[in-house]
Amino acid sequence: DYLETQATASAAGGIATVAVLVASRDIPLGQPIEPHLVTTQSWPVDAVPAGVFTDATLLLPDPGEEPRRALRAIAQG
Repeated sequence: DYLETQATASAAGGIATVAVLVASRDIPLGQPIEPHLVTTQSWPVDAVPAGVFTDATLLLPDPGEEPRRALRAIAQG
């Protein structure tokens, strides 16, 4: 993790960032969260909100498993 953070900081001009999962489009309440509905976005490490996902394997189910559903409307980005 430390080496990844340092490499990202160098590439971003000194600001350490982390890739977080965000909605690639609006997701309505109750919609299954599927791979095509999420993307990654770089956020400054110091500004990452609590509870965000940084690992898609923790958010998206394995094939055949029940998908997570949006518990509230999720805005793009």
